[in-house]
Amino acid sequence: MWKPALAEIEEALVPAFIIEELEDGRFTVFVPSGATPFAGAVYILSRERVHPLDVPFTQAIKFRLTGIRFKRTCRSNENREYSEIGRIILLRRKAAARN
Repeated sequence: MWKPALAEIEEALVPAFIIEELEDGRFTVFVPSGATPFAGAVYILSRERVHPLDVPFTQAIKFRLTGIRFKRTCRSNENREYSEIGRIILLRRKAAARN
């Protein structure tokens, strides 16, 4: 499957990839670490902690490698390929600020 997503790990939303959906509704996700998207950790998370993104796999890999560029383009909204990730992050921050 390898669908791009944001996963709630502790108090953060981190870039992840959905590997599979389990029979009980939970997701197996891969969270890349460091500068390489090919090393990381695998988690089994509830559906509520996984937020699928509407971005192509290749763009999600580019985001993982160029996170600083993501911040700049989200603020100016120049680059649509990152807008879905930015929208979810901003909505989650607004919801957390209200609580």
